[in-house]
Amino acid sequence: MKGQFLIRFSALCMTSLLLVLALAGREERTAAPADDNLQIDVNYFDKQGEALQIFQKMQNLYGSVDHFPDFYAGDYLDSVSGDFIMLTCNAQQSELESLKLLLQTENITFRPVKYSMKELKAVRDQLMEEIDRLEQKDENGYTIRPVAMANIDVMANQVRVEVYGLQQHGVPPDLQRILDQIDDRMLNIVPGFIAREL
Repeated sequence: MKGQFLIRFSALCMTSLLLVLALAGREERTAAPADDNLQIDVNYFDKQGEALQIFQKMQNLYGSVDHFPDFYAGDYLDSVSGDFIMLTCNAQQSELESLKLLLQTENITFRPVKYSMKELKAVRDQLMEEIDRLEQKDENGYTIRPVAMANIDVMANQVRVEVYGLQQHGVPPDLQRILDQIDDRMLNIVPGFIAREL
C-alpha cells in the first residue's frame, strides 16, 4: 500500500514538473486573440491602471473637470489597446507638452476635435433646461410625458439628444425650434426609448 502511494505520488510529481517545464518554455505573447477578428494587447489592463492614474493627476492639479484647461474636450480608453486618449480643442503644442510634464507621463495620445468639453456642457445644459420647460408635469412637478434627454458623447464629440417618440412623431416643433439654434454638427439626434414597467 505504501509502495502504491509512492508510485502515484511520484507520477503526480513528474506530471506537475513536466507541465511547469512546458509552460516555462512557452514564448510570452504580446497579443492574445479575443475572437476571430480582434487582438487584445496583454498590457491592456496595465494601461487602464496608468490611464486612471493620469486622470487622478488631472483632478489633483485642476480639481473638478469644470476647471480642466479650456482645450480639454474629454478623454476615454481605447477599447482595443487600452491607451489613454485625451480629446483637445484648439490646443497649442506647447500646452500639450506642458501638460505631459505636469502629469509626468508620456502615455497620453492627444486627438484634436472641434468642440471643447465646456462648449458641449453648455449646450447640453441649455438643452436640458429647455426640454424641462417643454415636458408636461403633474401637480407635484414630476414629468408625465418626457420629450427628450441630452447627454455628452465624448468619443463622438457631440451632444446626443434622445427624442422620445421620434420614429412615430418626429421631433416636436417646440424642440425643433431650440435645436435649430445650435450648430447641427454638434448634435446627434437619435430615437429615445422609455422603459415601461411590466
